[in-house]
This record gives sequence, C-alpha cells and structure tokens, in this order.
Amino acid sequence: YELLKKQLFLLEEAEGGVDQFTRSYRSFGVQRLPDNSLFFKEWAPAAEALFLTGEFNGWDKFSHPYSKKEFGKWELVLPPKPDNSPAVDHNTRLKVVVHTKEGERLYRNSPWAKYVTREEKSVIYDWVLWDPPQPYVVRLNFLNG
Repeated sequence: YELLKKQLFLLEEAEGGVDQFTRSYRSFGVQRLPDNSLFFKEWAPAAEALFLTGEFNGWDKFSHPYSKKEFGKWELVLPPKPDNSPAVDHNTRLKVVVHTKEGERLYRNSPWAKYVTREEKSVIYDWVLWDPPQPYVVRLNFLNG
C-alpha cells in the first residue's frame, strides 16, 4: 500500500494526477500548434540526450536536439516553414535518437506515434508523421436518412 501511495504521489507531482496522465497522448509525441509549429515531447528519464531525425532533415542525427525538462521529459519545437506549412510534412518517416549514459546511440519510434508502417518482410517499424493538412471529419450519414 505504501508503494502505491508513493507512486500516486509521484504521478501527481510529475503529471498532475492519474486523470491527466491518462490523457498524455494529447501532449506527448507530436502535436501541431495553432501557428503550425510542431511540438515534440517524449519521456526518456534515463537518456543523456535526445534528437529528432528523419526524411525532413536528411536523417541528420544531431541537427534537431530536444531540450531536457523535469521528470524525464524532453521537448522540441519546430517553427513552420516560410510558407507557414509545418516543418515536417504529413507522411514523413521519423525516429527519435536516444543517447544513453553508457554512450549508446539508439534509434526509436515515439511510443505516442499515431501511425507506424513496416516493409512487407521486415520486422522493423517506421514512425510516420500523421498530420494531414485537412483533418478527417467524421460524417454520420446514417442519421440523414
């Protein structure tokens, strides 16, 4: 019971409570902001450094570093392109580059990825940014007769 109380306290301190934690998909991963900036947020408490890489930057593993925040969180904001479109296009492959304290460099998909794909005979999945310019709108045609 004491261990559970401790974990609930830590969850309250780090995430604002269980209710907020269950909605982490709304802030982690990648979110498009109203100005078309892209906000990337990951949780990697044991990481030494985090970088974003992908087709958008020629798979450069150092050009887009995340900033370390409290409680093992990491954040990165990419402002929009000059034409005001998001810096990373819809359907672009991405990876998070994790630098460990042991000196390893790991390429990972975001656990909050909205969409992943894999080649037919591969066991490796790719994180693909799912951010269509026009979001899908659910239509309930059966209600209209």
